[in-house]
Parts: sequence; structure tokens; C-alpha cells
Amino acid sequence: MKMQAPRAKQGKQANIEALEKEAYARKYFTIRLLDGETMDVRLLEVSQYHLLVEAEKGKLLVPKHSIKYVILESYDELGDGDADGAAFAGRVN
Repeated sequence: MKMQAPRAKQGKQANIEALEKEAYARKYFTIRLLDGETMDVRLLEVSQYHLLVEAEKGKLLVPKHSIKYVILESYDELGDGDADGAAFAGRVN
């Protein structure tokens, strides 16, 4: 009998896969690292533990665990005003 992951883990994995598909579709996005550095990047490849991206610095192999969050679209791209994101200044955990 094959063991299945708990539903919560399956749901989390499905969310991760959906985000990776969205990132592949966009190709260009912004990543914010845990140390506070922000980079505009182009996605080249995704593995289980790393993202291979191209940035101003060149090609970078970024460990997924070092990424705080990914910005797929900014409000200035969407034309919604609030380009500085002041309405969302609070941290979401």
C-alpha cells in the first residue's frame, strides 16, 4: 500500500507548484531575499531546492530557502496607483 502525504502537505505542495508555474509563465519578476536584498530577475530554471536566475550581477543559483518572498506583479505595473505599496506596509507571516 502506497503512503500518501497528509492533506495539508499535499495542499502546500500544490500551492508551490502553482506559484512555480506562474513564475515560469511570467519569466521576469522580483525576489526579496532574507537579508533584505531585492533583485529583478529572469527565471532560467527551477529545481527542488534552487532557482537559476539571471540578474544584473549575472547568472545566480539562488537557494529557495533564502527567498523571503517573490513579487510577480507590482502595483505600478497594474496601474492601480499606490506604486510604493504604502497600503501594504505591514508584514504578513
